[in-house]
Amino acid sequence: MQALLQALWQALLQVFPKLKIDSTIAEVLFNPIPMHLKKYKAGLVVGLLMALFHLVWSVLVITGVAQVVLDWIYKMHFLNNPFLIQPFDLATAGMLLLMTFVVGFVFGWFLGFFFNILHKK
Repeated sequence: MQALLQALWQALLQVFPKLKIDSTIAEVLFNPIPMHLKKYKAGLVVGLLMALFHLVWSVLVITGVAQVVLDWIYKMHFLNNPFLIQPFDLATAGMLLLMTFVVGFVFGWFLGFFFNILHKK
């Protein structure tokens, strides 16, 4: 793959001889990317992403739009919605965000752990 990229780059330089290449771009194109994830960073990313999704859900609940969204999602799947959205509660929303962050962090940590095991040299 690396040889193919270098050959393509050389062909491009012949067609456009005045084309300049930045050393950073060349380094990214022609050097292999290290395959290692920091487990805590993977955990933070997945945890924050899950918490962000649930923060958006909490905003939908507090604005009163959540029931409409839920009804629409079920209708798109040819289903009847058996659920009713409860009134917003700040303590429940906080617990939702905390728990989804923790579960996401643990999931991301294990994702990084197994990724690193599978990509050992």
